[in-house]
Amino acid sequence: MIHSFSKKRKIYYGTGLAALLIFAGALLWHMLPEVPKTVEAATPVKVFVVGATEGTAAQVYAGEIHSVYESNLSFQTAGKILSRRVKAGDRVRKGQVLAVLDTRDLEQAVYNTQAQESAVNSQLKLAEKNMRRYQQLLAEGAVSEAIYDQYVQQYEAAQAAVEQSHAQSAQTVNQLGYSMLTADREGIVTKIKAEPGQVVAAGENIATLADDGALEVEFAVPEDAVANFTIGTSIDTQLWSRRKNDYAAVIREISPMADAETRTFQIKAQLQGDLSAVRLGMTAKVFLRNGGEKKASYIPLAAVFEQPDQGKGVWVIHDGRVYFAPIELGELRKDQVEVPSGLAQGERIVAAGGQKLSEGQMVGGMEN
Repeated sequence: MIHSFSKKRKIYYGTGLAALLIFAGALLWHMLPEVPKTVEAATPVKVFVVGATEGTAAQVYAGEIHSVYESNLSFQTAGKILSRRVKAGDRVRKGQVLAVLDTRDLEQAVYNTQAQESAVNSQLKLAEKNMRRYQQLLAEGAVSEAIYDQYVQQYEAAQAAVEQSHAQSAQTVNQLGYSMLTADREGIVTKIKAEPGQVVAAGENIATLADDGALEVEFAVPEDAVANFTIGTSIDTQLWSRRKNDYAAVIREISPMADAETRTFQIKAQLQGDLSAVRLGMTAKVFLRNGGEKKASYIPLAAVFEQPDQGKGVWVIHDGRVYFAPIELGELRKDQVEVPSGLAQGERIVAAGGQKLSEGQMVGGMEN
């Protein structure tokens, strides 16, 4: 009996101890600091909204603004440049002096030819007197006609020498006048290639003068597109600095031969309308519109990448995560590409760096 009671007491004691340990453990667990749950970090990306850049499906080419009338000016005689009176960007009037040569050698040449002209004039006077004297002697029968003919020939030779000397004198005077390089029209000096002290040859390009009253856009097209352009066709031009303004232009010249290096054809189109905001050297976009002028969406070219077995596409963002969407690509426009199908207007896509992402990855970023 005593043994049974002792056994029960041991069981009750063990059960109570176990319950006490469980209670103490639970209390200790609640007293420990809460372990934070692991949260997936969002990868920062640039976001582009489809439809933010729309355009008209058109052939687009890069161009540059030039003058319709552009002259390369040069001296008509060789010499050493004494002074340069303009710089690139200066506006000049017709007849204004741009540069001057050292005229000492030219002045000496004028003096020499003038002296020669005086000498041959004296010889002409002497030959004329001799001819008349022998003409009288021939009439009196004192000399033969053959002797008289000799003096006639001397007189005619002296006349020719005078004419030659007069022409040489006029030429040297002209050369002296060529020592000043003048503007042949009003315009802007776009280039200057000479400095004081430089010795230049006759015909060497010294400056380029452009008439900014008549402007044109010059652009190059590949050989598979040159057939789309004809002289007299109207095109649209847009300056990079003024994208909200379009300028009409009429094609006036198409190169009949491709450039030897680029294999492209140069085209020139004269700008129309108010050109007060257009400056020489500006860059422009030239549009040759297609028939239907359908609207097209453009996305950054950097947003497009290729997935194995899925082709080219972009990462579309839904609920903060990215999902690959195959797309169809159209024409290129500088750093953008047309998307005829595969994306809906208003969809948000990753603008760049898609190669580093994976399907379903969480991203976050600001619209580009």
